[in-house]
Amino acid sequence: MNLLALLSSSNTGLAAQQTVLAVDGNNIQNASNPNYAQQQVNLATVPADYVDGVLVGSGATVASITQTRDAFVEAQLPASFSAASSSAAESQALQSVTALDPQTQGNLASAFANFYSSLQALTQDAGNAQLRQTAVASAQALATSFQSTSQAIDAARTGLDEQVAGQVTQVNALAAQVAQLNAQITAAQAGGGMPNDLLDERQAALDQLAQLAGATTVKDQSGSVSVLLGGGLALVSGDAAGSLTTSVDPTNGGHLAVSLTLAGGTSSTKLSQSALGGSMGGELAARDGALGTAASRLDQLAFDFAGSVNAVQSAGYGLDGVSGRPLFDVGATAAGAASAITVDAAVAANPSALAAASTAAGVPGDATNLQALLGTEQAGLTGGLTATATVADITTQFGAASQQAQAASTQDAAMLSQLKQMRASASGVSIDEQLISMQGAQRAYEAVSKVIQTTSNMLDALLNIT
Repeated sequence: MNLLALLSSSNTGLAAQQTVLAVDGNNIQNASNPNYAQQQVNLATVPADYVDGVLVGSGATVASITQTRDAFVEAQLPASFSAASSSAAESQALQSVTALDPQTQGNLASAFANFYSSLQALTQDAGNAQLRQTAVASAQALATSFQSTSQAIDAARTGLDEQVAGQVTQVNALAAQVAQLNAQITAAQAGGGMPNDLLDERQAALDQLAQLAGATTVKDQSGSVSVLLGGGLALVSGDAAGSLTTSVDPTNGGHLAVSLTLAGGTSSTKLSQSALGGSMGGELAARDGALGTAASRLDQLAFDFAGSVNAVQSAGYGLDGVSGRPLFDVGATAAGAASAITVDAAVAANPSALAAASTAAGVPGDATNLQALLGTEQAGLTGGLTATATVADITTQFGAASQQAQAASTQDAAMLSQLKQMRASASGVSIDEQLISMQGAQRAYEAVSKVIQTTSNMLDALLNIT
């Protein structure tokens, strides 16, 4: 190698060390950026030249600048993001519902107890107007408790609809962003570049998609990623993004269904609950799982209970000697019964219409039909349970679901925290390491400068000789 070649290779070496310093400085400046992955300069040896038949190295150059990401950790994070967001959303949704809390004032269990207590009191004096008024008022309070409990559950489900609708907008924006970044990254890599900042931006969007919708990714050789929902449905494919929409689902009480329109498609596919993870999946699981079950069982209870009481009430006689009047109006089917149940208008306006007697001749003192009404407290309804036992079972089942969601949330959050720490360990910026690297680059820069200075002196000496 001649002296001019040595100067040239030394200049390349200086540029390489300058690049190391620049990248280290950039790393330090982004140390507190949670979406930044530490970058690393990879140096490569310049191909050696033969000097007097011997291969002599020709210095170093920058081969690439890459991110320090752990592929094994990154592969686990989408599922963990999804699980943690899903269980947290489900737990939060269920814990926010207090209507089924047995400690809540005016709860359904206490309303049942008050209703039957008032009937028991009326059996002591079936013609007493004040006791009749109390009994009808307790029936009205029971109907109101059914209504308020049902409305609270439905309000919680409707609130989850609104949250899902808002998240659909976020998902669509993120999907479009990923598709655009795919195009930019593919173009940059095709030109030989490594667009690390774009990769960081895309990874942040992918993390959010995993948290919102449980999205997973598949990377191709061009550097582009496809974003998939459950069942392998593609939300993003290359530089094209699909979109989510919501629509009213008449088969689910008018609550929202989520559909996917594939990129370039014109028709949408309704997504099952299993196709969505993340916070959207957790909210749908709460809405149609524990809350949906509680709402359905509450409707069935109201329908069965009203039917059981009405059968006895209709067979008895009021103080006016009239028979055939129901105590509750509840509708023709169980659907919506809990929110629709009311005391029959004729009884509400005239407590004497409460059928205490089993025969017209027994009016006003006969309380045999009241005894039959009291017997409905122990009557088995749908599922074989009594009304009060059904209330207790609904409450217990909902509470268990809430506790399970909370336990899952705690566990999933711990697993995600561990993976995030592992990501930070692999991809986060260590200022101490960067300072050491900068010192090394500085020493190398000084040494290469010395090589240049020495070579320059040698050239001067050679020119003087000639």
